[in-house]
Amino acid sequence: MTFSGRKTIPMVLTSKDPSFAGLFENASQGSPFQLQTTAGPAITLETVRSNSPELVLIDLDSVELSEASRLVLKLTLVSNCCIVLTGTEAVPGIPSMDALVLAGAHGLLVKPQGKTSLCLAVENGAAYLADLGGIHRQFAQRRPS
Repeated sequence: MTFSGRKTIPMVLTSKDPSFAGLFENASQGSPFQLQTTAGPAITLETVRSNSPELVLIDLDSVELSEASRLVLKLTLVSNCCIVLTGTEAVPGIPSMDALVLAGAHGLLVKPQGKTSLCLAVENGAAYLADLGGIHRQFAQRRPS
């Protein structure tokens, strides 16, 4: 499986929830995502500066909206990466989500089966990763060279 014509997509996942980070890491085994996990906005910003990933996935169920908003704004200043927000309520039309998109996020991705019963195994995990890849692919096609 390839996205954007590349075999791997360097990405950073920021989540203060070790269970989600672990589930995502397991689900992404064998996918094109080359994953680095961080536990909060400050270290995410430094990791992005140091490693220039193509994709940053922010877990809104473990990062406060105010922190996420500041992180999105800062990321847009230091990187041209695709910023995707994920969470149980990461859907367009909710004012807090729309504000994060206006701040510079490129996509929203609802977690399968919610925050506490997150199932990233088999079909759900594959669909979630495919959706994430689709957001990245759309971003890559629109991004100026």
